[in-house]
Amino acid sequence: MSLADYGYLNLGRLYSKEINRESYVCMTLRISMRISMIIAIHRT
Repeated sequence: MSLADYGYLNLGRLYSKEINRESYVCMTLRISMRISMIIAIHRT
């Protein structure tokens, strides 16, 4: 196993710890973007 693979494994572990918060942030961002798009469509 190379050093890069080891780094990717550690990143994967960190990512799995943070994935809940990250997915929550992504979902809220997606929803807010969708709402703003709907508002923009209704304004025109």
